[in-house]
Order: sequence, then C-alpha cells, then structure tokens
Amino acid sequence: EDMNLNEDKKMPLREKDFNTKKEMVMQYISTASKSGSLKNSRKISPQEFIQELKSGSTDERLVTCLESLRVSLTSNPVSWVENFGREGLGLLLDVLERLVETKIQDKVVKRSQHKVIQCLRAFMNNKYGLERILGEERSLLLLIKAIDPKQTNMMTDIVKLLSAMCIVGEENILEKILEAITAAAEERSVDRFSPIVEGLQDNSVQLQ
Repeated sequence: EDMNLNEDKKMPLREKDFNTKKEMVMQYISTASKSGSLKNSRKISPQEFIQELKSGSTDERLVTCLESLRVSLTSNPVSWVENFGREGLGLLLDVLERLVETKIQDKVVKRSQHKVIQCLRAFMNNKYGLERILGEERSLLLLIKAIDPKQTNMMTDIVKLLSAMCIVGEENILEKILEAITAAAEERSVDRFSPIVEGLQDNSVQLQ
C-alpha cells in the first residue's frame, strides 16, 4: 500500500517466500528513508512544508518551496503523502485560491499557480490523495478557475487532472465538474465552455 502498487503488481510479491519478502521489506525501508530529498539537501519533512506554506510568501521563495514539495510528493511513499495531506492539502488549496483571485498576474504568480497544480497532481497519484481531493468541495472549482488558455502547459495539466477524476472518481463526479465549470463561467460572465474552446483553438497539439 505504501508503495502505491496496483493489484497486478502486488500479486507476484505476495507469492514470494518469507525470506525474500523480509529482504525486500528491509530494502524498501532503507530506500524510503533516503528518498524524497533534492540533490545536496537533507530530506524535508511534511511539517516543514506545512510551516512554509503557512508563511504566506508569494515570491520566488514560494516557487522554490512548491517545486521541492512536488518532488517530495512524487518520490516519497504514500505514508509521507498522508502525513502531509492531513493539513497540507488545505494549505495548497488556500495558496491556489489566493493566486487565482489575485489581480497581479506576473511571471512569479503564474509559475506558482502551475507549481501548485503540479503538486496537486502528484498528491492525487494514489488512492488516498484522490479521495482527499474529491472530498474537498472547493478543489474542483479552484482547478477550473485556474484554467487559462494563455498558460498552455498549466491548462494541459489541469485538464488531465479533471479527466482522471472523470474516469476514476465517484458516479456523480462528472456532474460536479460540470457544475463547477458553470459556476466559474457565471462568476466571470463568460460562456460556460469558452476556455475549453479557446484551448482547442490553441496551436499546442498536447493541449488539443
């Protein structure tokens, strides 16, 4: 569970003899204790990231923090993600909300927005993270508010997240996403699917 393996990958591991299993567990513990750190830096704990997100910084310091967090969410076991997620998910959504609502749209704000999206993508890349994000009522609306055809790479990541939610989420997730798209459009006084249509007209094959 901590390695975020699907059932097909779990099956052959369960069939191995006890000594092999023991060796594999010891190796996993050793590797997990060393992973999740950037080159030439010590491992950063979930609590340290939480404190940094609480600081409210909006400059390059926030960009650096979010990039380090993305790496940690990607490389650490699910237990690390769970420790961060107890409070960290709400803080990430707070940051995204602050960035989406700000009238300042400089390069640092745009980069920070994209970094938050990448962190959320890494966070939900397991059953725990997916369930937590789907359980946060504001998460869908904030993701859709962050859709910006002028930021092709970020919009591509957001659309991928929403697509994944449609495929693996609960039965009424599509209805919730459509409701959030409607609410975001009404708030901006634009046609409901205009950002998606703009994305289809973009020259980016990846976004299309």
